[in-house]
Amino acid sequence: MIKSSFSHDELPFLVLAKTLADASNEELRLSCSSILSTMSTPKVDIHVSIGSGQTLFGYYVQYKCTLTCPLTCRSWSITKRFSEMLAFRNSLEKLQSSTPLLEEVITLPFPKKHLDAEKPHIIAARIKGFEVFLRHLVALYAHCLLPTTDSPLNLSEMLQEFLDVPNDIQNIKFEAAPSVCEKECTICLDSFDHDQVHEPGTILKLACGHFFHRECLHDWFTQAMTCPMCRGPITHLTAIYEA
Repeated sequence: MIKSSFSHDELPFLVLAKTLADASNEELRLSCSSILSTMSTPKVDIHVSIGSGQTLFGYYVQYKCTLTCPLTCRSWSITKRFSEMLAFRNSLEKLQSSTPLLEEVITLPFPKKHLDAEKPHIIAARIKGFEVFLRHLVALYAHCLLPTTDSPLNLSEMLQEFLDVPNDIQNIKFEAAPSVCEKECTICLDSFDHDQVHEPGTILKLACGHFFHRECLHDWFTQAMTCPMCRGPITHLTAIYEA
């Protein structure tokens, strides 16, 4: 989703760029294969602004990106320039890995480099392209946390640094499913079933040992960051998966 609200002191070309991005019907296809089929689709909001620096015009376009963890619904923001996005994508290409998930990210359509990068239609295209790119990066990072992931050893660290992942999300753990199907979610009171452990993170365990559906916890987290059952502090989350 792209934010459409803006203040009156913004430069006209930024206002037009945001309008073009909001009105665009051209969506870069989100892959429904390996990365995004096993996680909730990560949300990305992008706000464009101007930064000052030693450039030809004395300023540059920057993109403030608000990312949301697909497991915890926790949001945080990073600010990147086009050159930083491109450099990171190129660094992923140099990993020379045959991992399908990584290849999926690298083969995504990526905004092209332009000399006239301040033109509204170019900024609008970059907003759309960065949305898709970052959604896949967040989902890929979540996938890298799985113990069974065959991704390059340094991929998780690269993603963690580029995305500036908060400490509480870095502390997410994955655990092979115990006899959780005999329990029930104390928020919705529905029993867990065997199908739910096929999708990593559908069932979450809190530090206190209580189990809940991920979607039920998302709603609860908007009200409090404590266990809905015992009110214990949520110091870390464990995502349950089928080994």
